[in-house]
Amino acid sequence: MHLIIKAAGAGAGMLSHLLAKNPHNLYDRSDKEARVRIVFTTASDEETEAVIYVTPDPIALVKGNASHNDITQYINDREFVTSSRFCSYIRPALGTALNGKPKEAILPWVDHKFQLELSFGPVASNLPDHTIEELFHALGYKLELERGDAVYSFDLKSRSSARYIKLRGEQTLQTALRQLFILIPALDDDKHYFISDDEIEKIKRYGEGWLDRHPLRALILKRSLRFANLIKQFDGDEPDSFSEKVPVTPAEISAEP
Repeated sequence: MHLIIKAAGAGAGMLSHLLAKNPHNLYDRSDKEARVRIVFTTASDEETEAVIYVTPDPIALVKGNASHNDITQYINDREFVTSSRFCSYIRPALGTALNGKPKEAILPWVDHKFQLELSFGPVASNLPDHTIEELFHALGYKLELERGDAVYSFDLKSRSSARYIKLRGEQTLQTALRQLFILIPALDDDKHYFISDDEIEKIKRYGEGWLDRHPLRALILKRSLRFANLIKQFDGDEPDSFSEKVPVTPAEISAEP
């Protein structure tokens, strides 16, 4: 699981201040579920790059999980893919940037749009490439998709759900992170937590200023909130139109045109 954030151009060195991390020190924190490390591979006024790498505890992933009682709880991709788990692991480390509350002297940079490059993965998604492209193109990003370097003697790589994503675009760090914290779980479509009213509040907070204008808003909400009553609650008294805009079965969602 990883996320690489790269800022280029004038002011790129402010990236470390917005992240509230010393670029000359290794950030290394562990809890019972995962180890989170942040290292700056480049740190200058013209280019700064931060690598966020997470190593989950494979035992913690299955401990106390009563939903599986066979070997599939040990043979899966949850230890490796960038998913809702990844976002929950790194949220404490990125709280300053997500909330837009750095030191007072840095506050003017919260609204500064950087030339950003965001790389993350692998992502295991049942969405086709063209839908993933539309999710990010609508936000002004250029997107590259890769399926790794594995070589097979049969046609599997092109059909693999595992992909690495690289985005390039001009955006504030706070908005870019908030977009990822909504879209990464929506891509993976496998939630490791109970979806409740708290999830509505989180999506409203992180989606402020961009989600309502997104052409795939209905799809994002359906994959994030799952349940019709939560989607209706999110939209208040607005008509329930999501079912008219979103395919109703996983097969329809993942099918190539």
